[in-house]
Amino acid sequence: MVRGTGHGRRLGAQGRGAIAAGLARGDSLASIARFLGVAVSTVSREVAAGGGRQAYDPQARHARACSMVCVSPL
Repeated sequence: MVRGTGHGRRLGAQGRGAIAAGLARGDSLASIARFLGVAVSTVSREVAAGGGRQAYDPQARHARACSMVCVSPL
């Protein structure tokens, strides 16, 4: 299980990389979620938002997520 994949309950770059690796191996979303220690729905939403199993790009997803969450302080 990979813990500390992001800030608090969010997926980080490491978690998204693990999702991409699992998808490439043909792992189920449930087994990827178990490995990461997150809910299957978290992985399912992440993969769907990233274009699905065939198109998932962890770098693009992380950049998108970071642009929504990681704001610089003034």
